[in-house]
Amino acid sequence: MSLLLIGLSIGYCILSFRPQYEAILYGLLVIHVVTLGWMLSGMQWSEPMLGLTLISWLLSVVAVLIVKQPKTKTLVPPVLGSIAVLLMLAMLAPIPSNPPIEVEMWVALHVMLILIGYVGCIAAGLLGAVYIFVQHKLKEKSLQTVVRYPSLHRLDELITVGVWIGVSGLFTGSSAGVLWGLSQERLSLDITTMGSFALLLWYGSASFGRVFGRSSRWTAWMSLSGVGVVAVYFFLSAVIGSWHVGGGA
Repeated sequence: MSLLLIGLSIGYCILSFRPQYEAILYGLLVIHVVTLGWMLSGMQWSEPMLGLTLISWLLSVVAVLIVKQPKTKTLVPPVLGSIAVLLMLAMLAPIPSNPPIEVEMWVALHVMLILIGYVGCIAAGLLGAVYIFVQHKLKEKSLQTVVRYPSLHRLDELITVGVWIGVSGLFTGSSAGVLWGLSQERLSLDITTMGSFALLLWYGSASFGRVFGRSSRWTAWMSLSGVGVVAVYFFLSAVIGSWHVGGGA
């Protein structure tokens, strides 16, 4: 399993510098799907390695969808780089010493909503970086560079959508987990619980700040810096071990 993750990570990393080789991207996506299928046959939904691999696969699907669009294919390299980092973190995910929490219908829903929230946060951060870059190039009047990217207005709309998806997924997923954990007396304040709440607070501030009149640039910076929060959270989850492995909801 580790060899597959290493190969995928290296492949996505190289492709982030050579995104024009679309055939390789499709091949990596197929290998990614096979790896996920293998994991699903022998892992619980609550294991960090599976969760990180699933998130990276969702991002790879996004890369495939946007690579053909002239105005969005310039977003592919940072997406592929993020996938490579997530797969490296998945390799660091510890093997649980205790049996993971049992898989029930609520667990599948809880995990799905949380994963959707993570993807929304990461997407908003990547789009925030592009927004800041394009705005900088506009100030320099580098029009040849700017025309390769979506307009600032379109990027702002996409960032807003990403933030709200992130906030909605994290809020509903965390709420479901907390309510179940309290009912079963299994709620624990581990790195996963605290990390999810930190992300919810950060991106919630970005969304409500925009509602109350903050600028598009402010939202872009909040979204981009939020990726740092995501990175620290994923790193700690992978190294320390959490996602409720052997613990509560």
